[in-house]
Amino acid sequence: MKRTEKAVLMSPTVETQKTRTSNNDPSFRFYNNDHFATLAVCMGKKTHSWTDLMFIRSRHLTRHAKYPHNLAVMHRVPLPHSNFGPPWHSSLNVLLENEPR
Repeated sequence: MKRTEKAVLMSPTVETQKTRTSNNDPSFRFYNNDHFATLAVCMGKKTHSWTDLMFIRSRHLTRHAKYPHNLAVMHRVPLPHSNFGPPWHSSLNVLLENEPR
């Protein structure tokens, strides 16, 4: 890439897994799909505005391929000012109004 070209912001990812594991249960590190209702992701590292957040109901997150009752580990997150639509929201109020629990 030439120095005069601006870098394109790529869609970031969020990791959803626990930091600890269990020797007895290989699925222990993965959150159950009903562990939390809403996931909030701070986008400040990409946008340089620490008030930029993205929200999604956990029921819309991808499930783990091997353990379908658990969430996958990595999820793509759209940038707040990109052309995105549901299930991602840049406003918690809009998510709560449009997607009851």
